[in-house]
Amino acid sequence: MTLLAESDYSDLLIEKMRRYFQLQPHGQQLAALLNGSCYLQSDGEDRWLLVFLHSFHYEHSSRWQSDLTSALSHILGRSVDLVLAVREGAAT
Repeated sequence: MTLLAESDYSDLLIEKMRRYFQLQPHGQQLAALLNGSCYLQSDGEDRWLLVFLHSFHYEHSSRWQSDLTSALSHILGRSVDLVLAVREGAAT
């Protein structure tokens, strides 16, 4: 069995979220926000942190937090909490 590094798992989940949104009527903009300028972290339970590397992406994603949470819950197959954040010292 091959174990994924945490960063690889984050990349895989974000890619799945992008594909999920590409199939949604309003999802193209959300898919674009998840373009590699963010990463996911988990506390090991059902709380996840979606960290954006650019404040612009963070500001535009906050209005869709419930959609992002629903997508991650759908992908993981269980209800999770998703907190959005911007990396300290992030570019604008």
